[in-house]
Amino acid sequence: MAVQNIQLAGLYRHAKVVEMEGGVLETTLPERVEFDETDDVMVHVVADGERLTDLCVVYYFSEFGDACVDIWEVLAQFQPIPILDPFVPLEPGREILLPSPGFVRSIAFGDSLASMPEV
Repeated sequence: MAVQNIQLAGLYRHAKVVEMEGGVLETTLPERVEFDETDDVMVHVVADGERLTDLCVVYYFSEFGDACVDIWEVLAQFQPIPILDPFVPLEPGREILLPSPGFVRSIAFGDSLASMPEV
């Protein structure tokens, strides 16, 4: 097992990436955004060619305007298996959990992960 020296940013800036057997990368996050059953969550079934950044625009533009593209990290961590690259097309048929705009606002623009210092 070898620790990869990968420069990460945003919510992932404190993450540690470890290469496991077979070249699989495992990411350890310091504070994970997790599903809360009391939150209003929608499920989106991925169509061919969709990226996480596309979903941010489709589902959150009306709430956040152009800033919606900056919240992909919240959505990426909210998934049962976090998404590491928002620009790679997602697997068609995959279910993406979409938290309510209020939940996204509290994490992305609140006092939690958004206020962590850069390293």
